[in-house]
Amino acid sequence: MIKFSSLIAVIQGAAEQAAYAVSQENFKLLKSYFHTASGKSADSSDASGPLSPADFEQLTPRAVEMKFPKITEKGAQEHEVFVPLISLAPVSNMQMAELEIDMDMEVLEKDGEIVVGFPHHKNTLLGDGKVVTPKPNAKVKIKIAPGHRTTGVTSIIEGYDKALRAQLPS
Repeated sequence: MIKFSSLIAVIQGAAEQAAYAVSQENFKLLKSYFHTASGKSADSSDASGPLSPADFEQLTPRAVEMKFPKITEKGAQEHEVFVPLISLAPVSNMQMAELEIDMDMEVLEKDGEIVVGFPHHKNTLLGDGKVVTPKPNAKVKIKIAPGHRTTGVTSIIEGYDKALRAQLPS
């Protein structure tokens, strides 16, 4: 038997860890669109630990060069445009959408506290040789779904889109 409040605290802690892991993946995705000030790709950091704000200092966008035709007095000529990858590829943040837990448990009151216990299932051999297997007593489902981009990421992308439009020939 364990205290019900302890069970809830463990479930909450697990949900917080899952949400943190999802946020770290969102940061890694964002970093993949940039180079560091030293010219290295921002997503090839040596640190294997969690990302921090220092990992995002001095980033420049990864870009591809594209050529567009431009009509000039000398006729059609090629015009080079540098397109940030973040403007080309869709960026969607993932978020934990739902945590669903389904458990078979026994709820009791013991010494003024609510405690829970889980049914015990034992394998036994019957006379006909069949084995009775226990049913699972807990199921955990974590749903991760695409979320809306944050205002900051949307503003960054819109800024690069505006810079791109300014480069395009009219």
